[in-house]
Amino acid sequence: MKSKTRAWLLAALAAAIIFTAPAMAQDSGSAEPYHSPDGKREVGLEVFATKKIAFSGLLEAEIGWQKIKNTNGTSTSASDIVLATAQLGFETEVTRNVTGTLVLLWEEDATEPIGIDEGMLAWNGANGFGITAGRMYPPFGTFNSHFISDPLTLELGEVQETALQFSIAPSESFEASITFANGGLDKTGANDTISDWVLRADFHGNTSGQGTVDFGVQYINDIADTDSGLFDPDPAANPGLADGTSKTVAGLGVNLDYANGPWMLFLEYVGATRDFDPADLPGATPAAGLQPRTWNFEMGYLISDAHEIAIKYEGSDDFTGFPKSQWGVDSTWTLDEGLFLSLEYLYGTFDQTLNTVAKRHTLTAQLALEF
Repeated sequence: MKSKTRAWLLAALAAAIIFTAPAMAQDSGSAEPYHSPDGKREVGLEVFATKKIAFSGLLEAEIGWQKIKNTNGTSTSASDIVLATAQLGFETEVTRNVTGTLVLLWEEDATEPIGIDEGMLAWNGANGFGITAGRMYPPFGTFNSHFISDPLTLELGEVQETALQFSIAPSESFEASITFANGGLDKTGANDTISDWVLRADFHGNTSGQGTVDFGVQYINDIADTDSGLFDPDPAANPGLADGTSKTVAGLGVNLDYANGPWMLFLEYVGATRDFDPADLPGATPAAGLQPRTWNFEMGYLISDAHEIAIKYEGSDDFTGFPKSQWGVDSTWTLDEGLFLSLEYLYGTFDQTLNTVAKRHTLTAQLALEF
């Protein structure tokens, strides 16, 4: 059987399993525990250990398989079982306006031993004004998704820093923030100072009874300081960046989320605002492209309180190591209180001027428990 035929049969089988498997929950509830990284860090049942400290947790075990076709015509496949997430969260409310958050995270093959994912203290004053300080994810990008795998927008845009944030929410329809941090990668010759900042604005509304709309725009002054892995400041790994980047390149993020009854739509774009210097991107050439950009489009449908399905199409330009285009299907069921099962299939094609991989098929199953 030809490989192209096998690929289409595999995709059809994955879609059939995802869209026709029955819901098994015995009671109503949310079909998915979260739809964003922020939601994931906040997930849990919030059991109060004391009057002022609430405790919650999340466990996610995954089994995955992938097949890769390389540009030289060879193929490889791999499979694994991992404990993808072991997360413990603590929330404290000292007063109505003073709160603290601590999130501990362990991810197999990623964060060993357990580390502090978030550690923040916050003060919420009058008229929606607030101050937050500590280890956090500065709000560049939203990264909403129905899928097990992270969207390409997150792969390029997620930032984790120790930072100081000022926010304001004068009404339910508008909120904004500015966040300052000392990133790990500076412009060549610059002093080691608090030079990174993220500006974000979000607008929330409804469409006269036809659903709700959330629109957000974000700007980061130096996209080289995201956790994308494109920019490694380790001189041994990337001698070209030993003294920093030759020029600072900003990043722009835009998201639009729409919900109407059982339908949900996520649209997002995250990318650099201009080209990097070729010396700043290892292995890149002007012909290969120097302006990393990503986008993600997803549509989800809540079949019942216990069963949600979704499709996606996403892509990238000038983003080495990630698909140029990728589509997928996903389905999630609530099996019992706090217990969720998700199945996902993704098919991606790669820019062969940037990668040695041509095509990739991925199947993933995840069992999640929030407590």
